[in-house]
Amino acid sequence: MSTHLENETQELLGKVVQDFTGAIATRMCAIGIDLGLFVDLAENGASTSLEIAERKSYQERYIREWVYGTHKVGYLNFDKETRKASLSKAAINVLVSKGEKFSQQGAFKLINNMMLPYDELLSSFKEGGGVNFEDYRSGLWEGLDLTGCT
Repeated sequence: MSTHLENETQELLGKVVQDFTGAIATRMCAIGIDLGLFVDLAENGASTSLEIAERKSYQERYIREWVYGTHKVGYLNFDKETRKASLSKAAINVLVSKGEKFSQQGAFKLINNMMLPYDELLSSFKEGGGVNFEDYRSGLWEGLDLTGCT
């Protein structure tokens, strides 16, 4: 492989990794919004996954993995010594506030739910006809409402 082609390939691969990270971040944030995990952290401050799980009556293992994943994509602070996750004030503005200037709850819900009728979308490419509104989950419409676009 030529050096030029290898450089182009590496550059494209970097973009692919960024896009994968974005897809994971979107799902992690949608989970945090839909399950009230960001609100819980905003209201209770720095918390371990066990503390969050107990307050919310959720499974600690999944909360722990959510904390790690959401931290890795840059949306949560995580203290490795205390094992506590927390939200910055900026993250609260973006992930917890509703109807405010920087709130993105609606966008996360919209994008997450927009991708869900995947099989129907594939069928539309093959057979035409589009995706019926009924094939989208209610989170799409809730997200659209939260963005102020309705």
